[in-house]
Amino acid sequence: MLDGPMATEEESKLNLIVSFCYTKRSKMLWKEAVRSW
Repeated sequence: MLDGPMATEEESKLNLIVSFCYTKRSKMLWKEAVRSW
């Protein structure tokens, strides 16, 4: 039962990092798309 909360915390951290990287990447792609117009 002890590993439950820890696992969820690690998961949330991972999701945060993934979402951050994804938004950063999508912003870069968007900038490139705007530049190519």
